[in-house]
Amino acid sequence: MQQENKQSHGIGITNKATVTQQVEWLEGVIEQLEEFKNKVRKENVILDGGYFGKTLNLPEIDVARMNDLTLSLDYIEIK
Repeated sequence: MQQENKQSHGIGITNKATVTQQVEWLEGVIEQLEEFKNKVRKENVILDGGYFGKTLNLPEIDVARMNDLTLSLDYIEIK
C-alpha cells in the first residue's frame, strides 16, 4: 500500500514580532492567496472544499479584544 506524502509549509507569527514583521508576514500570506486565486482562475486548481470563519469575542480588557480569522482550503492541483 502506497503511503500518502503530506507536508506542511506553514509559517506562523506571534505577538512578539514587531509591527513591521507582522505586516510583512500578512503581505506574504496575501501574496500566496493571490497566487492561489490565479491558479483557480487558470483551472490549475479545483477547490474541493473550504471554510472561512471570523470570531469576535467579548473584550478581555477595556482596550483590546482577542479575535480569530480561520481559513482552510481543500483543493486538487492539476499538473
